[in-house]
Amino acid sequence: MKTKIKLLIPLITILLLAVPFNAASVSAKTVIPGIDIVSVVPGEVVTIQTSNFPANLDFDVVIGPYGKYGLTGYKVATTNSGQGGAFTATYNIPADYKTAARLAIRLTNQSKGYYAYNWFENVAPTPAPTAVQKTPIPGYSGTPSIKIQSVESGQFVGVEGVNFPPNANLTVRMHVIGTRGVNGYKAGTVKAGDTGVFTSKFSIPSELGRLFMIAIRVEDEASGYYAYNWFFNLTSPTVSVQPTAETTAQAGKTDAGAAVTATPAYEGFPTLEITAVEKGKKVTLAADNLPAGKSFDVYLGSLKQMTGGGIKVTSLQSTDEGKATLTVEIPPELSSLWQLSVRIISPDSGYYAYNWFYNQTYP
Repeated sequence: MKTKIKLLIPLITILLLAVPFNAASVSAKTVIPGIDIVSVVPGEVVTIQTSNFPANLDFDVVIGPYGKYGLTGYKVATTNSGQGGAFTATYNIPADYKTAARLAIRLTNQSKGYYAYNWFENVAPTPAPTAVQKTPIPGYSGTPSIKIQSVESGQFVGVEGVNFPPNANLTVRMHVIGTRGVNGYKAGTVKAGDTGVFTSKFSIPSELGRLFMIAIRVEDEASGYYAYNWFFNLTSPTVSVQPTAETTAQAGKTDAGAAVTATPAYEGFPTLEITAVEKGKKVTLAADNLPAGKSFDVYLGSLKQMTGGGIKVTSLQSTDEGKATLTVEIPPELSSLWQLSVRIISPDSGYYAYNWFYNQTYP
């Protein structure tokens, strides 16, 4: 594929995606294929890197609406995995999705059932003036800072600013996480008071309204003084309220020679959701669409251990309806981590699902 890339906007991988994870049948002893987003040229191309891919298989590449796991959308290419393992590839974003804020991408091998999927932000901020260098202000030596006071998801964010140049006319911009708001969408203006303090509410630009995390920047363009912060785009009376757990969607299937026990009359893929967290102590899980009457081992680990490794904390038994709920203790050696992964896998049938969560009390 010949594609000219003029600008790559790196994405921060938050292995934070916003759809429940689906899983396939897999041996407990095998690794799980996955894909990471390397970079995006909004509306043009997306570059991915694979991991744990089987060798020399053709994969159909589909890009489609966010939240659909890549099960719907447009087939944009067929890619051979070559030697397998890790490789990078770049794909064109379909014309119908060029202005979509967020998209899913899925690679599937139709013959053996291997697959993996993920999602990416597809936004392009409106160009903004470049900030001038800081100009000394007589009698002023402060360091500006801003604090997020409240959020109305996709609508408004409340901000408190302190230590700005007195009576400065400030410009507010927002952008995707990781940019510090530089060259972001203009969200409003506000005037600092005599003591350099302000409290105000700003509209979240429509282009960013569906993003999970947003950077915000408040700047005195005349002098160059500024402050930045970020927030979860979830309705919250205070910044301490944490988001629901979300998933990075990555999945796979075993080698053709791996021992996988078929489950009669079972179709689809297991899912796993996080319904509650007690920081550093407990997490409550809700599994659905499991093979009926099967035992699943439950593992907790670091974010990097989502598809393998971790600590076995318990086992669960699925009901005749294919459901299971339980609360498990977070092991002491994991209790201080900011993000944790959870995986369930059936040792006899090989079916599995995984997810991750912020180690913060919720709801």
